[in-house]
Amino acid sequence: MTVFSSARAFQTVLEEVLDGAQDTAAARALTESGLRVGFAYHDPELVMLLSAVPGQISAAFSDHPTSAAADVTFSSSADTGHRFWMGELSVPTALALGQIRAVGRLTQALALLPLMPELQARYRAAYETRQEGGT
Repeated sequence: MTVFSSARAFQTVLEEVLDGAQDTAAARALTESGLRVGFAYHDPELVMLLSAVPGQISAAFSDHPTSAAADVTFSSSADTGHRFWMGELSVPTALALGQIRAVGRLTQALALLPLMPELQARYRAAYETRQEGGT
């Protein structure tokens, strides 16, 4: 059984995380890097493209690859994505094991990993709130 029964449920949690992530260290670092980071999840299908303008992360969601090209795209199951956002997954290990595939400017994207705990904490809180609410 998958963590999310629908792409919409996964997207809702991610939107909540990103709505609260404006003017964070992660938003500033993404802005400074100039990277557009894509996440392509399957089971359920969800594509998210993250980009940033000064101090603000923006996300575009779709159920298929968007025409806006990402500089790096990470592909995995939604369950693996959930483990990443929960802070339970080592990205370098998952890449080595083929649990996550990456295409593009991987080295620059991996440089952003030290900033993820702040967003991962927001994800855990959003996910747990939804679990408690039964949605």
